[in-house]
Amino acid sequence: MTRTTTYLITGALFSLTATPAMAEGWSSEPFTQSLDQRGGAVGDFTYDGMRAWTTNDDAPQIRFGCSERFGLTASITFLPISQTDPNKSQRIKLRQMTTTMTIEGRDSVRVPWTVVKETRTVQTRSGKHAAMIYNAVVQKQPITVKEPYKKKMTIVPPPSDASFATFSKNCPVTSG
Repeated sequence: MTRTTTYLITGALFSLTATPAMAEGWSSEPFTQSLDQRGGAVGDFTYDGMRAWTTNDDAPQIRFGCSERFGLTASITFLPISQTDPNKSQRIKLRQMTTTMTIEGRDSVRVPWTVVKETRTVQTRSGKHAAMIYNAVVQKQPITVKEPYKKKMTIVPPPSDASFATFSKNCPVTSG
């Protein structure tokens, strides 16, 4: 899937062909997360899990998290990591929004996301939609997502590799 755009700039004609962004490969690691509920009814807790993410810093990033407590989650950062501001002290506001997602060869679905507008990141709010993104990676299918406040973006996930296989084997939700 390519898109060609033609520009006329001061009498010269330029054509640019854009292909969907593609990541290089995967990295994965186990993690332990502690949550401080600040007096909430659930109380503080710690959980273990596995995470995987695409490794090309010049393409949008796909990340997966998996734990027994929260199941499979997926997030997409539309802005390449190399273009994001590493300022960790930036205050962010979580929003909830529904947009469309299309996996090649399937009908579009409406997906509820948790959105971080400041970092152009969306995270699935349903295991069903995280599984759709996971299966798109396994089946080597492009994913088109309507980014909140922006246009649709097609992401071609990298093929699964040894790191992705390690994530899959150690995730209690996937069939490994």
